[in-house]
Amino acid sequence: LELGVGPIVCHATDHSARFSTQVPLKVRAKPEVTDVAQVLGLTVADIVLQTHPPTTATLGIQFTITEVRDRATLSAAKPNIEALRRFATKYPQAGRFAQHVYTRSDGVIFARMFDPLDNIPEDAATGSAAATLGALLVKCTSAPQEFVIRQGDDMGRPSRIEVNAKAELVTIAGSAVAVMEGQLL
Repeated sequence: LELGVGPIVCHATDHSARFSTQVPLKVRAKPEVTDVAQVLGLTVADIVLQTHPPTTATLGIQFTITEVRDRATLSAAKPNIEALRRFATKYPQAGRFAQHVYTRSDGVIFARMFDPLDNIPEDAATGSAAATLGALLVKCTSAPQEFVIRQGDDMGRPSRIEVNAKAELVTIAGSAVAVMEGQLL
């Protein structure tokens, strides 16, 4: 695939797909924790800073990636549209300020993605955000990363995305619940 962000290698079957990219991670901004907490309807204490602060990064599509303390906090996250608009202006390098929020539990990453300023209240499976998270964790830990992301649980559309990230290659794979079908002519 060629999507304007460099080549993306794709392998698909009837039930799943795998995508790989060698696009280098770009960090665009590190928004203040208080700002991100307001955007997510959370408190500063809910945000984990051990591995990385909230970071706006991209492999082609930008996301502000934030780790939160636990599954209950992740479920409680609710985007504050007014704060999103305010901080999208404050951090123009962050684009539309799409939020990819995650927590770790028993070797699994649970995630949610909100981009209401682009008419996406919440997405059930965001491969581009999963790939960016993998690349960011490689950068922050200086070690390859392999993990599974569960996303969409809170909206009743569970998905599972496998992430394998190394210094110069990120591969994601998985399947999701189909909600529509189309054809490009």
